[in-house]
Amino acid sequence: MLAEIINNEAMDKYVNENPLPVTNLDSYPDYLSLDQMREVLGGISKKKAFSLILSEQIKSSRVGRTRIIKKRDLIVYTKTYELTEGQRRQIEDILRIHYEKLFSEYDDAVTTDILEKMLNASNNYVLPRLRDGRIKSLFIGRTFRIPKQYAIDFAVSKEHQKSKRRFPQLA
Repeated sequence: MLAEIINNEAMDKYVNENPLPVTNLDSYPDYLSLDQMREVLGGISKKKAFSLILSEQIKSSRVGRTRIIKKRDLIVYTKTYELTEGQRRQIEDILRIHYEKLFSEYDDAVTTDILEKMLNASNNYVLPRLRDGRIKSLFIGRTFRIPKQYAIDFAVSKEHQKSKRRFPQLA
């Protein structure tokens, strides 16, 4: 669990280059307590803070009895839920670059098994999305073939970002 908190160089680089629109965030550590998160978000209530965490709009980790919130997850939350469409597109561009680097080792067209590994997802997650067209694909013979660009498009989509599979580690 602690390794998951510490790693992820691409998002750390993004956080350093794109600070939060909240004032004085530089004075906070990289890992915030619940009270620090509430202060950064303008003094929201404990109930609202817990609802954001439990609904997974803000990702957190438990260490003992306390919650730790990564500064980068707070940045992603504010840019995703509170900012303009242009700023959301900027995040999608950053995520697209991240996933292009992450998927660079894969072929230009992949099968469902490889797509599951790419998205860190199960067969039950991938196949329904292929069948109903949420993940664009080609049906060749009896198998789905997914161009890498379509896999990146889905990885950047809001649907996938809201799932628990977001921000896989760079190899």
